[in-house]
Amino acid sequence: YIAILYTGSRSGFLGLLAGGFVFFLFSKQKILLLKFVFLPLLILSLLIGTPIDSQLKQLTERFLPSSTPNSQLSTLNSEPTGPALETGGTESGKIRLIVWKGAITAFLHNPIFGTGVETFAFAYYKYRPVEHNLTSEWDYLYNKAHNEYLNYLTTTGIFGLGSYLFMIGTFLFVTLRNHSPRGEAGKSQIIFALLAGYVSILVSNFLGFSVVIINIYLFLIPSFVFVLEGMTREKNYSLPTIRYPLLAILPIILATLYLLFTLYRFWEADKSYARGYNLNRAGQYQYGYFDLGDAVEKRPSEPVFLDELSYNAGVLAVALASQTDEDTSESAKIASYAARLTDETIKVSNKVVSDHPNNITFFKTRIRLLNLLSQDDPKYLSLALDAAKKASVLAPTDAKISYSLGILYGQNGEKQKALEALKKAIELKPDYRDAYFAISLFYHDMATDKNSRVIDAALQQKAIETMQYILDHIASNDAQAQKALDTWVKL
Repeated sequence: YIAILYTGSRSGFLGLLAGGFVFFLFSKQKILLLKFVFLPLLILSLLIGTPIDSQLKQLTERFLPSSTPNSQLSTLNSEPTGPALETGGTESGKIRLIVWKGAITAFLHNPIFGTGVETFAFAYYKYRPVEHNLTSEWDYLYNKAHNEYLNYLTTTGIFGLGSYLFMIGTFLFVTLRNHSPRGEAGKSQIIFALLAGYVSILVSNFLGFSVVIINIYLFLIPSFVFVLEGMTREKNYSLPTIRYPLLAILPIILATLYLLFTLYRFWEADKSYARGYNLNRAGQYQYGYFDLGDAVEKRPSEPVFLDELSYNAGVLAVALASQTDEDTSESAKIASYAARLTDETIKVSNKVVSDHPNNITFFKTRIRLLNLLSQDDPKYLSLALDAAKKASVLAPTDAKISYSLGILYGQNGEKQKALEALKKAIELKPDYRDAYFAISLFYHDMATDKNSRVIDAALQQKAIETMQYILDHIASNDAQAQKALDTWVKL
């Protein structure tokens, strides 16, 4: 219970309250429960504070005498009032409501069978509410609805959620109908303790999602109750006499060994991927390439491994291509290897997005990859634009996609389209600093000639006003914005 309080888990706390209430309701030892369970928990709640109310210290602040020094009051008021993850960002309850709204919208577009089992992460992008862009987690990947029931509703529709609720309702109905609180004392208390635990799962799942152990309990608790209730019947099965038992079980042994070996290779592939992924994030692409290649070799059908390898190979190809300035045999070898790496990364990227055409994460990687390759070969710029357009269809409210599309249009010389895409980005996310900065640069570029002389005063004024907006409304200490303004004012 102390762990629940200190972690600020609302779903766990409310689930415990619900389970405790059910157990108290059916208990024959209410006084003992109050004295030795609920009273100690209440005292802990007052001392530590709960996820849904203020701490005792904050409650008593209202009744502090007026002679309390102001410095002491300010110290008390400055203490965090929520979990660490929440005090530094948008309150988690607000984010949940936004995610739930997107989940319901996705369900309304796919009401019968939903978007597909375990597809929430990618279905949500298409229906994500615009207000999600104004939270601290605006660019996070949400692979769950943070509500088990909405998660089933979104991904499996009425059919899936209906089946899930039917299973739950049947267990509760049968248990309450067949068992009375006035039944056999020991068995009765065990059954209602199990029922209370089951209810706590149902409540906590409303604000979160099931992990493996919780789902195991969800199915084991009904089986325990049915056994205790005597609702199951034992059957004795007699196996036929086998003349050569070792020969009979040999196929099972071989199949088991094969599955264990496959599992071991999966584990080894995951380790290689983890090393390669971390090396990529550390900028050590040349070392990460071999680990990622090993992961792909062991699990060639895993698209996440292929996606990471494609970007890694692209970075290496660009790095090698930059070392081929001299006309020597060594430079020719490097150029040849760079070309092979480029072909490999394009081939892998094409396979990933063709096999998974609705996975927004893979398209984001493809945009970054093709934009990187276009630095050496402009032909990849059009492919990057195509990928960004596809991504904007899959995630119409993702401000980052609109920003990327604007930058790519600008690199392609289509300044008006670039401005339109960037303006859409700030419509989706009004505090998007990078989008305002890019708009300002495009205005400045359109307002000046190659010698940085102003040829369109109106556009230059827009550039200055947009850059000033960053300092006035988003980041007053933005050094880049201030430097640009200082330079432009002198023109």
